[in-house]
Amino acid sequence: MNKHIDTIGKKISSYLLLATQYLSLSAKHPRSVTSYRTTGLGDCLIAGAHAWYYAKTTNRTLILDWMPSRYLPDKTANAFRHFFIAPEKIDGVPVVARARSRSKPFHVLFREVCPPSQERAQWMNDLVREGREVKDRHLCFNECLDSLIDSEKLKPFFDALQPRPEFQTEIDAFAERHFRGKQVIGLHVRYYSPNLIFSNHTPYWQDARESLEAIRRATEKAIEEVEGADYVIFLATDAKPVRDFMMKSFTGKVVGYDKPFGAFDTRELHDELPVETAQATIVDMFLLARADILIRFPPIGSWFSHYASLYVPRSIAVEMEKQKNVG
Repeated sequence: MNKHIDTIGKKISSYLLLATQYLSLSAKHPRSVTSYRTTGLGDCLIAGAHAWYYAKTTNRTLILDWMPSRYLPDKTANAFRHFFIAPEKIDGVPVVARARSRSKPFHVLFREVCPPSQERAQWMNDLVREGREVKDRHLCFNECLDSLIDSEKLKPFFDALQPRPEFQTEIDAFAERHFRGKQVIGLHVRYYSPNLIFSNHTPYWQDARESLEAIRRATEKAIEEVEGADYVIFLATDAKPVRDFMMKSFTGKVVGYDKPFGAFDTRELHDELPVETAQATIVDMFLLARADILIRFPPIGSWFSHYASLYVPRSIAVEMEKQKNVG
């Protein structure tokens, strides 16, 4: 009985703390949009960018609340603050990114815009794209909105991203060691086993051998485009077989940031080893953005290399011989 009462007391205390934080926030920021995500880094960023866009068009504060995060053992820590220096403003939009919280996430007190149906999803798309106003002073977006807004309109959000010093040091050191004086071919390969639940990645990996050969052909095309210059292939992938194939195909030319690989055929890496690969995740993302040519596979469905696509001057598409099997 006493244990039950103690549990109830802790829950009440948690919500009282949350209410206090909410009132304090509302006093400083009367209108806000919270981007609440607990998914992969690329997904979190594209969701945050759309929340920022809506905040800008409706004159609200942007709250980046990425907790609990798969990447962090401390589930009270905000992954945005773990990976990035929190800006005070992004293109005029005030930004709030708490380092951590022992209470429930802020979003439980806000109107959560998370479409449960296709009709609701369309309403949300129109809300963000057109900057429609709603009566609620505080909104929470718990959804990756795909590419609703033109990338150039979202770019100020990505321009404002600054990795924390410990990650920036790793990025700079790797680039100095491997990229200096060379043309860099950035290659992002998101492997997706047919054994996993069906997703928009699945059609691209029905025949893994053909997919790898298509990636190899695209890489050879990129090498032709550097016209005899010294080059290096920077590979960011979540699967050891992809790394092994590329290193064998382009001996001595493939480099990658060190990371552990898991059981690629039963779980995705960011689900299986998220904490162990957290540093590699942000380092890979920002190293891809330093490439001279970018290759992405699959060409759609993964937001991880979207950041790089905004800054790399050239890109090469991976062309499958069996295009009819790729939806």
